[in-house]
Amino acid sequence: MSTRNYAIHNIQHRKYHFHPAQLIQLCYEFKTPVFFESAFSRLVETRFHELTAEHKQMMGPQVFQAVAETKEILDEHKRIIACEPPIITTHARDCHDHNKCNDDWYAVWWNGMGRLILDGRNPLTFDEAFKRFEVLKFGRMSDGCKKDMLRLVKGGMGFSHSFTCIQSIGSKLAATLDVEVDI
Repeated sequence: MSTRNYAIHNIQHRKYHFHPAQLIQLCYEFKTPVFFESAFSRLVETRFHELTAEHKQMMGPQVFQAVAETKEILDEHKRIIACEPPIITTHARDCHDHNKCNDDWYAVWWNGMGRLILDGRNPLTFDEAFKRFEVLKFGRMSDGCKKDMLRLVKGGMGFSHSFTCIQSIGSKLAATLDVEVDI
């Protein structure tokens, strides 16, 4: 095993000991995409005010711009998801009034999940918001409809776009690295 491969291997196994901007810089220095996508994903989750001038310099202007654009895309997507609840396509057998069930689902989504995701003082991730959302009172929704819709939401419907978007952009950036292969 070459020194380069040994270093990359050790960094890969200790990547959470590094700031993601440092990992991006190391990807460029070692000409490897090995931990690029993971570092990019962590950068997207990092608030801009937590990035120092040194961090911005480490990641370079191309990655910094991609992080900013990805954050903007995800922020817009989050607002859309918060305002548009998943539609109840089929009501459970124990549901007696579909209209009231739909109305209460819309109300609990907006007042629950929407508020939790969009809270300006304490914005929550989807997982954190869902944990709080699932214990709310769902009004006149039947237990069957509530369980079906929570299962749908928990399955990532709508929120899986975030992961896919980050992964796609990270992969495209990683492909721009001048990769060096050891033989």
